[in-house]
Amino acid sequence: MVVDESLERLVRAREARLHARPLRQYGYYEWACFTLQQSSEKVIKALGLVRGITLWGHSLTEMLKRLRQDLEIPEEVLDSVRLLDMYYIPPRYPNGFAAGKPADYFTER
Repeated sequence: MVVDESLERLVRAREARLHARPLRQYGYYEWACFTLQQSSEKVIKALGLVRGITLWGHSLTEMLKRLRQDLEIPEEVLDSVRLLDMYYIPPRYPNGFAAGKPADYFTER
């Protein structure tokens, strides 16, 4: 059932958001950023399910563009997810940047 699946995604999104707090607190900023991207992805996919749309992939921007056909999405939200989209791959991989490790590129700010 779509409602059950969308609620489960929201529960998992909340859990991911909660996991980001100690990651940030202990200075694992790259992992906090990735975790928040994942939380947002789950929320957006849950919204899609509620609207009768199954969203695939990991680009928050593309998923919201698809939802924008049926739902008003403020431009500020799109700007925010464009930033979050950059946190999907680089924080997780040692070769996500030309030099250094992901922790060298992510700060509390």
